Amino acid sequence: MARATAVAVYALLKVGVDIMPRKAKGRMLWGQISVSPRVNKLSLKACLLYTWLIAHADDQGRMLADTNSIKGTVCPLRQDISEDDIATLLGEIEEQGLIIRYNTQVRMGDKHKSAMVLQLVDWWEYQWLTKPRPSEFPPADEWTDRLPRTFNRFKEVGG
Repeated sequence: MARATAVAVYALLKVGVDIMPRKAKGRMLWGQISVSPRVNKLSLKACLLYTWLIAHADDQGRMLADTNSIKGTVCPLRQDISEDDIATLLGEIEEQGLIIRYNTQVRMGDKHKSAMVLQLVDWWEYQWLTKPRPSEFPPADEWTDRLPRTFNRFKEVGG
């Protein structure tokens, strides 16, 4: 089943069909990440997952943290990374203080449901967005969002 899904996704990509929403454009992956003590304590798979999470997070550094969403969005073609692996890898990444996972109410359709969300901790140190959009997910406790007030001026919104 996984092989068939990967083949179908690959076929769509090959003909130019965009299968993922384009929320993130122009994310920065700074060279400093390769000498970060916290990142270098990660296993290779956890390091790969962490850096790929950056590309898929919203403008506030958040995304759903359930393994199915991450598998389908961040690494759908990686057959060597399963949903079970993702659960373990997220724990490893969180243990190094690189993400925060928290439960919150998320709008799904016309209802609000409880969901696990992750926040990339160092988001504002390395992402310089001129007009960041609000997240569809509420911030973690004691987290501060940055939303544009005017060009190059931000208002901070706490969680």
